[in-house]
Amino acid sequence: MSDSIAATAPASTGASILATTKDAVQSGIADARASVEEAWPKVTETIGKGFYNLAYGMAFGVAFPVVLVAKVLPQNNSIAWGLIDGAQAARKAANRPSGPK
Repeated sequence: MSDSIAATAPASTGASILATTKDAVQSGIADARASVEEAWPKVTETIGKGFYNLAYGMAFGVAFPVVLVAKVLPQNNSIAWGLIDGAQAARKAANRPSGPK
């Protein structure tokens, strides 16, 4: 007579564990997808605000010193005329189509 007891698990236990694991993974994926779908508009809004603030700061950082210098200089002299002519030339160059010639 043998003193050892053989414990055998039913064959359905392995399939049950796999099914439960699969359900848990699918549930986790669904929860993650829902979280991303909920958070994505906030993320894109934050990125958009960041780009807006960056562009605003760059434009202000360029325009303010130019306007300040233009206001400090006397209006009727060759420096002011050169600045005006240069600005007009830059505007024309920026509006020109840039394709192959």
